[in-house]
Formats: sequence, C-alpha cells, structure tokens
Amino acid sequence: MVKSRVMKKTGLIKAGFLIGLLSIIFLPFRAYGQVVKEVKVAGLRALEENTVRAYIELKPGDDFSMETVDEDLKRLYGSGLVDDVKVDLTKPETGGCIVTFIITEKWMVRDVKFEGNKKISAEDIAKLATVTGHSIFNPEKLSESVNKIRDEYAGKGMFLTQVEPRVEEVKDGVVDIIFSVDEHPKPAVAKVSSFGNRKPKSGKSRQIMNTKQEWLLATASQYQESLLEEDLTRIYAFYLDNGFLEVKVQQPQAYLDAEQERVFVSVFLEEGEQYQVAQVRIDGDLVAPEEELRRGLLTKEGEIYSESRVRKDIQYLTNYYSNLGYHLAQIDRGLKLEKELRLVYVTFMVRKGPKIYLERINIKGNNHTLD
Repeated sequence: MVKSRVMKKTGLIKAGFLIGLLSIIFLPFRAYGQVVKEVKVAGLRALEENTVRAYIELKPGDDFSMETVDEDLKRLYGSGLVDDVKVDLTKPETGGCIVTFIITEKWMVRDVKFEGNKKISAEDIAKLATVTGHSIFNPEKLSESVNKIRDEYAGKGMFLTQVEPRVEEVKDGVVDIIFSVDEHPKPAVAKVSSFGNRKPKSGKSRQIMNTKQEWLLATASQYQESLLEEDLTRIYAFYLDNGFLEVKVQQPQAYLDAEQERVFVSVFLEEGEQYQVAQVRIDGDLVAPEEELRRGLLTKEGEIYSESRVRKDIQYLTNYYSNLGYHLAQIDRGLKLEKELRLVYVTFMVRKGPKIYLERINIKGNNHTLD
C-alpha cells in the first residue's frame, strides 16, 4: 500500500491552491481520475463527525479531483471549526484511492467564569464579554473581552483594575475560560489644575466641575473618567456663555502619585478672545416687524455674548411662530465675528414653513366630561 500526505494550511488557502496542486502531481501514484473508494475523517476530539462531513462534498464513487478537495478545504476552514486540515491519500491494493481528512480542531469553550469581581457582578461582566460558553475558542474575542471589561472598570474610576484571562482544559479539546479580576479602588482627586485660562480664573473653572479636589475641610471626589468628560462639557459651555466663542478645551491629563492612591488632573484651555454683541437681527420669513420680534429676545446689543441666551431666543421665536400656526418653523442662528474689535453679529434666520390648521381634536376615554 503506497501512502502520501499533502498538508493544507490557512495561508496556502488564502494564496490559492497551486502549491497543493503541484504536490499532488508528484504523488507516487496517479490520483487524478482514480475512483474514490472511501472518504474518512480523523483527528476529532469534541466535534461530531457528521458536523465535519457536512462541509465535505467529496464522496465514494467520485473520480478524484483536486479541485473538489480544494473546495472542501475552503469550506472546512471557513466554518471556523478547524485549526488545521491535512489530506491523506492512500492507494489500496484493490485500486482507486482512499481520502482521509485529518482534522486539528479549535478548542471548544464549555463555560466562561469570573473571579475576584466584587464591584461589578458576574452577570454584568458576562454581558460585556464577547467570548461565550458553548462556542469555538477565538483569541481575538478573548482579547476584545478583556479590553471591554477593563474599560467598564475604568469608566467607573477603577482604571487600575487588572483583568487576566486564563484558559483551562477540562478535557481533550474542551476548555473553560476564567477572567481573573484584580479590582483596584478609585483613587481620590488630589488636585485639579487648569491652564490657559486668563479672564475666568481657574478657581471658577473648578467650581463648575463635579470632579472636586482635596481641601482642608472637604473630602475629595473619587476619580471617574466619565465624570471628567462631563466636566469638560460644563467648562466649554461656561466659556461660551461668557463670550469666548473660539474656546478650545483639550483632553485632560491625569497623573497618579507613587502610591497610586491620588490623582492630579490637568485641564488645558485655549480660551481665545471674549466677544461682545455688536448687532442682533432677525431675517427670513418675518410674520411681524423685526423690531416687535426683537423685543422678546434676551440677546442684547452691547452685552457679552451668551450661548444659553441665544438658545432661549431660538425657543422664544419657535413658540412665537407656532402660536401663529407655523408649527414647523425652523430657526437657525448665524454668527459673524469681527475679531479685531472682538465683536459678534448675531442673526436669527427664520424659515416659517407651511401653516398648519387643526380642524378638530378628538378626546377619547373621558367618561365624566363632554368633548
């Protein structure tokens, strides 16, 4: 009995099957055209043979074809179930050939467990993990799960928490995955410093932040990344409300002390110039004289620009038009800066849209009053 083996690896499949084809040509016996007497599957540990055979089209009675074997290999690798496949060709004394697919399986994940976690429940961590029980082991999903769990702890301020995955083989080809969590408490915020602010002093910036530093008679807040992100939004809004229309708030930097118990936070600003309102106009589809519409505005000429006042003015104009039946009116605000004089020209552009009439309002379910 003459025996020969052709190895197929993932790289060869992606590059094409020319290498495998050339290897077959130099077999000690001519395989092409030989009748396939038997197709075998070997090497299985956890997979069912029928599961593997579902991806193999070559069957007894076929004329041997490398093209068919190539397609079978593509399907096997594409299934995600196998790590490696070898094709073994055997010529029995009775003629024809026997084809054996020797499978090296990927690990099967039986269960996913968590240990060491106290601040976040195992149920909540399991929702973050992309690797699950009763699935094929995937190293990329394992790494992704570790990162997601770490990010969850970091978002809660416990960014020093360590997450280590462990793979334990429970039987041949079957593993459990254990995520070992070493929780680290939230460090306290020792100091919050802001750099780049000139007019609103740094103390004012700290007052509007929820991230609080240590004081003589006050307790520092615990460092929390999500809370700091909210603080950046607060600072940005604060500057816009005080006329700093070109303010830039950069990503903060946080530094741990040597004991890894306290955090020093630095916030960097480019506040730019403070702008005063030079002119306020209402343009577009006016339903009343501009002067009349302007009486209800909070934004006044000669005052420091305020973004929150402008938002309220947009709401005022929206309500004004809605009360006249223009329920789909759109109000946009435009700003033109005169940088040399630190002046801003504010224009409210109105598109009133169609007038909408309510013919009848039906009220159902009121048994004690009349419509």
